[in-house]
Amino acid sequence: MQRFIIPIFLILAFFLAACVNAPQNGNSVATGSSNQTNKDPNRRIKIGFAMDTQKEERWVRDREAFEAHCKQLNV
Repeated sequence: MQRFIIPIFLILAFFLAACVNAPQNGNSVATGSSNQTNKDPNRRIKIGFAMDTQKEERWVRDREAFEAHCKQLNV
């Protein structure tokens, strides 16, 4: 019976530690994207677009369609 007490205690300790909330001090990694202080409404959005190659006609058409749509949205 005594050899089961330590593993049960460890499992209970890990379970209780997992149930504790993280501190809400605003320095967490999850809020990294919300740290931007530039709230300028006229600021244009910059979108990155990675493609394997532009040697194929399909990729060139996709890029042109993407750029046209972005220009239409003013981004």
